[in-house]
Amino acid sequence: MPETSNELQGTKAKPMYLHGREGDPCGSKGSYMQFKLSCGAHAPRMPATSKNPDAFNESYNIAKKALSDLKKQNDLPNVIVGSSFGGAVLMKLIQEGHWSGPSVFLASAHMKKEIRTEYGLPLWDSLPLDHRAIFIHSKTDALVLYQDSVDTIANTKERNGDEGILELWTARSPSLDKDQCGNHRLHEISKDGSLRRAVAILTGMKITENDETTCRKLCEKRCGSCGSCRDLDRPVEEIEFTCH
Repeated sequence: MPETSNELQGTKAKPMYLHGREGDPCGSKGSYMQFKLSCGAHAPRMPATSKNPDAFNESYNIAKKALSDLKKQNDLPNVIVGSSFGGAVLMKLIQEGHWSGPSVFLASAHMKKEIRTEYGLPLWDSLPLDHRAIFIHSKTDALVLYQDSVDTIANTKERNGDEGILELWTARSPSLDKDQCGNHRLHEISKDGSLRRAVAILTGMKITENDETTCRKLCEKRCGSCGSCRDLDRPVEEIEFTCH
């Protein structure tokens, strides 16, 4: 059964983050949510790699089990954030009835034709009635079409009306000669406050950011010496990354 608002109000109020393909829970956005945000975050590790032929089903099952385990611990997330491939996993959790709480979709790949073809997924082009969500996407995203987010919101409003929160926030949209991914990775949303604001709006939480010392202590406690917190206080222009 999907989680109800009453069930969510009884939890410890911590978001969940679902990372993208070729990503991990301690990438820039995952680290930001786990260590920089004062509320912290659940962030399951999913086998979401292009070398894994069953990456989607395995990742979905891990995310579903994580939700089930957290429910047993009275520690359900109060919002789920899905990034790219993780957005497709989040959409299936919603469509299959395992999540009805608020959601943040970051350049979500739930409508990406190649993903649907590769894993045999149906076309999910709208959200269920009364689902509250914020989409964040770059208009020049070279990996997942910005129009997919536009269409998902338009289809949902056409079928369900304008009730609740359903918004599309346009992220920085650089030309492809300056960014070959067209800002698919959305690094700046953990720098300019967009990700924190989206979580706060959907949950009603007052969320602050931890200082660098606290971030590093939390990171070391969770991950040892992985160094995932190294980018949290660096300008986005200095972060090296590759397109996934």
